[in-house]
Amino acid sequence: MSSRALVFGLASALAGASAAVACGDEPATTQKTTDPTIGDDGGIVSRDDAAGLPDVRQPDPPLGPCTPDRPFMPKGLLEGARFVADQAWPKLSRDETVLVFTSTRLGPANVYMSTRESAAVPFPTGSLRNDFDLGATPPAQVALGPDGLSAVFTRTTSPATDSDLMFTKRDNAEVGFEPATALSDVNEVGKDESMPFVSLDGATLYFVSNRTGTPQIYAADKVSGKFTGRRAVLDAASAEEAVSPVLSADGLLLFFSANRVGTTGGRDIFVASRPTAQSPFGAATRVVELSTTRDDYPGWLSPDGCRLYYHAKIGAEGRWAVYLAERVR
Repeated sequence: MSSRALVFGLASALAGASAAVACGDEPATTQKTTDPTIGDDGGIVSRDDAAGLPDVRQPDPPLGPCTPDRPFMPKGLLEGARFVADQAWPKLSRDETVLVFTSTRLGPANVYMSTRESAAVPFPTGSLRNDFDLGATPPAQVALGPDGLSAVFTRTTSPATDSDLMFTKRDNAEVGFEPATALSDVNEVGKDESMPFVSLDGATLYFVSNRTGTPQIYAADKVSGKFTGRRAVLDAASAEEAVSPVLSADGLLLFFSANRVGTTGGRDIFVASRPTAQSPFGAATRVVELSTTRDDYPGWLSPDGCRLYYHAKIGAEGRWAVYLAERVR
């Protein structure tokens, strides 16, 4: 499947959501029932037993470092992002106080932002803003720079044209982002570039391209303030796709989504490791505890490697939802 199909597959699902939820609505009180359902105000009111997920999840207060090889448990819906509309492609600022994601909560798919005081409290549903009103074509899959003052996002106009990566910035967190410019040294005419991820030091952009025929992960380094130079991160000649890259702060772990042999259904989350940030990544393994029978996409990993934000489908209607998983400490 092309990266364009991946982008528009989600865009179509987001655009098809019929329920619009006001930004200030509070989610329903959670209840324990057998099947996942949606409350009248858009809140999830039951658990997704099929995926083994609790109702909601918010970060625990800092308890010291986690163990890198421990599983991501517990996991659950991200508190403060529970609505009947689709939510997908979560990205955060380095301190985890700013969340950007794609949603259909007000109708057409668009990018929204929520802020909180610290990583130890939920995102308040009433703080949503849209600072990415950057033209007639809504942005998608926004990746924030480490300070939250710059961003790279995917822009497309229709399934008949290719998708490109765009760059935008702003002077401070109280104003919207400036008109965007295309990353000319990253985009390739007639090909799809999408699913950006900016490393936590801001020095490298990871993204997906179908320039060899199969969607694969590439990287571009920042030189003189500009992302330039494209290189394959995994085996670009492989017939197996790799999408939705997420890099650990030390550069030694790469999470991504793929529909490789051994998945539980759809795309599962995989992780590849390397001994140094200059070494190639080794063979990838599936993150078993995050695998469901539907598509799962990693979005962002905390600097300490303890918390992974991702999106997957939930409920009988198969809506996209943002989840949080934490490593056992």
